Amino acid sequence: MNKAPAASAAHQTRKYYILIGIALLALALGIYQWIELIQIRTGGSAPLCSLSAKINCATVWNSPLADKVHDLTGIPFAGWGVAWAAIVLLIGIELIILARKGNPLGTAILALRLTTGFGVITALTLFIYSIGIGVICPTCFLFYILVVAAAIIAFRGHKAGGGQWNHALLQSAGLLLILLAVLLFPGRNTPQQSQDLATLNPLGKTATDTKPGEDPLAKFLLTLSPEARQLVSDARAVYRAAPLIDRPVDINRLITGNARSPVHLIDWIDIRCPHCKHLEEALTEIRHATPANSWSEEGRHFPLDSECNPNMTRSDGTHVACLAAKMLICLGGSPKGHQVRATFFQKQGHLDIGDMWEIAAATPRQRKNLESCVSSQATDNMLQDDIDYAMQHHIQGTPLVVINGRQAPGYPPFIYAMIIAGGDSNAEGFKVLPPPRDQVTDH
Repeated sequence: MNKAPAASAAHQTRKYYILIGIALLALALGIYQWIELIQIRTGGSAPLCSLSAKINCATVWNSPLADKVHDLTGIPFAGWGVAWAAIVLLIGIELIILARKGNPLGTAILALRLTTGFGVITALTLFIYSIGIGVICPTCFLFYILVVAAAIIAFRGHKAGGGQWNHALLQSAGLLLILLAVLLFPGRNTPQQSQDLATLNPLGKTATDTKPGEDPLAKFLLTLSPEARQLVSDARAVYRAAPLIDRPVDINRLITGNARSPVHLIDWIDIRCPHCKHLEEALTEIRHATPANSWSEEGRHFPLDSECNPNMTRSDGTHVACLAAKMLICLGGSPKGHQVRATFFQKQGHLDIGDMWEIAAATPRQRKNLESCVSSQATDNMLQDDIDYAMQHHIQGTPLVVINGRQAPGYPPFIYAMIIAGGDSNAEGFKVLPPPRDQVTDH
């Protein structure tokens, strides 16, 4: 006579095990997304789920909404996904324990419904946003499927008799607060896109309007926040400890300035790298705030794609990074090249091969000439020289910045300070900085 209830209980328990499996998959996917986000924001190669301009995880992860959520909460979207999956996992484990003991499941089921229901609403909102910006994130879509699957288990075939919504809300919200507190530290230590430009606001009102007797370098540094001054101090310590690799200026790569400029900056970029885009925006602002020929910029390339870079282990198959590098090499040393580079960065999230040719070669004749250059052995050799040169500086990711032969952190306020100082890292104005942190000097 007890076979039917026993069979029903066993069926319910199997559902909870399936729920736990879904939560574990979602947890693993969230952690993977978070790791990939850190990689692309620290100059690593594009994630495997960045397949084209329209199917691209990186574009969604670096979208304005994603940036806003990270900025306001301290935790990126991937971290919120990890928190949601962990709550579902904990509630699933609780349901199995309660079922085995024969205890009421009502409150736990209501907590599960609150969690998965919120997840479905959020997933639907993010999916609509993704459609709105015209880009699909494959791993995000897979996460949405797992959210819906968990919600189906939560809302079908369960009776929440005896459960109380207020207790369920406390349970679900309490778990969320605990997990967010745990994830806040790694969240705040995940690089944000806007960080590079946040401290550049004072540029237009410092070094160019100093009074007689004022040190323009010290004046600029004192306009920065204490945190930014510390970062400049740390960057200066890293720069001073870097080995010198003396190499003549390549006038065919110059974007600004000339071979006699006292400060010579070289940057290695991948056109899909978000940090490279932000560095380009910062350097554009610095160009507007500094006298002509006070510094020069030499553009080089380190595509994060095994198609043309033997130091990389994977390719996204779009050909964008390698083609962009070769195009810019062919257009190097000309105003046209700088304009094309800036436009590529502006369209970074939606850049594809067709767009690139339209931007770089407006007429059939220009395209024919550019195609010939791009496919030439000379261009391949120049790209390989860029890659080898970057490896001499032990590149860890893009952008790589070198100032007067020494590798420098790509922190815009430090770059601007070095330009004001005429390339002298011992300039008097640096004395207003705090000492570098121990972990920096030890490094």
